Amino acid sequence: MSILRPVIAVITTVGTPLTMITALLLYFGWARSDAQSRWMGIEVSLFRFTTQDYVLRSISTLYLPILASAVIGIVWLAAHRAVTDKIERDGMTDTIRVICRVTMLGGLGIAILGVVLPAFTRTWEPGTVVWPLMIAIGTALAVYGRHLSRRGQERARPRQAIARPPDVLEAVLVGIVIAAAMFWAVQGYADIVGRGYAQRYEDSVSSLPRATAVSESPLGIDSPVVRTEEITTGPKTLYRTTGLRLLAESGGRLFLMTEGWTVRNGSIIVLDEDDSVHWQFSH
Repeated sequence: MSILRPVIAVITTVGTPLTMITALLLYFGWARSDAQSRWMGIEVSLFRFTTQDYVLRSISTLYLPILASAVIGIVWLAAHRAVTDKIERDGMTDTIRVICRVTMLGGLGIAILGVVLPAFTRTWEPGTVVWPLMIAIGTALAVYGRHLSRRGQERARPRQAIARPPDVLEAVLVGIVIAAAMFWAVQGYADIVGRGYAQRYEDSVSSLPRATAVSESPLGIDSPVVRTEEITTGPKTLYRTTGLRLLAESGGRLFLMTEGWTVRNGSIIVLDEDDSVHWQFSH
């Protein structure tokens, strides 16, 4: 019994490809936002992002991985058709046997290296993406090589119509290993991208909109670069607050950065939107 049949059955039962892609985008968007927020010294939950926000935030940084995955998938499908057509036509030739063994052993070796190498290269940042990808790709190659070998053997005998429990269990376990490794890789990639976005603000904070607040009472922002001055308009006294840059508006809150903000020095101020505070934004 081919292991791919129960795998396909499990996948179609658990969810459609669109559902899985959406889940991946959602997880990456959250992980990237969480890494960026932690690097900037703020809790991601304060932004009150919606599911749509997380998905949209992930798309801009996943173009390259999605494109690369699509190209690899197209190449694999072409190679798969060529090999399976040869098996159906000529059976298990010596060439096919060599391909099966190389694929199985090579995939197993790649997966083992993906498990072992992290213990020796903990400080290598790309490893958080490379090692889990090695586990996922190696496992997939080893299983695929075994599938080709089984397919050649099945050519000589009738196929079973119902998947055996061991085959289904094997498919589920393989799916768990690959899925866990992929989410591990996504987490590592999201951490790298999130930190990169946070560090980029150090160089571009001056390009963010300048925020000036006029309020009926002082905003109470404690920062050496934030200035609050009184404005007298007839019998009423207002307060103008300057020295802020607009980072984002989300969930009914304004997120402001102090002038000259850096990862090590600077503050991020979170204010609920209030009708008593009037904001002016400029460059």
